[in-house]
Amino acid sequence: MKATLLYSLARIGVFVVAFIVFRFTPMPIWLAAILAAVVALLISYIFFGALRKNVALAIVKRRAAPERDDDADLEDAVLDARADVTGAAGTSAAVPSKARPAAAPRRPGPPAEDE
Repeated sequence: MKATLLYSLARIGVFVVAFIVFRFTPMPIWLAAILAAVVALLISYIFFGALRKNVALAIVKRRAAPERDDDADLEDAVLDARADVTGAAGTSAAVPSKARPAAAPRRPGPPAEDE
């Protein structure tokens, strides 16, 4: 989160500085904004490589979280037990049955680099 915030603030800062510089020229505001965005993109691509790499590593680290945890296993066991109590028809007055949405398949992480 810190890396993402730092990278975003750096890019916004470069945009604001470039926009202010272009506003001192006799050009329309929309053209100054477009040119400032292009300049900010180029400067961030060239000079902010380390910040961009830290953001990418933070994303990889966040995605590397375990697929399942103890809470999810416990919840699944409770829901499975509820399904067993309601029976195949799914109608029971004692235990109300609520449909549980199917879990979305987890996307694989980034491919490993060849060494």
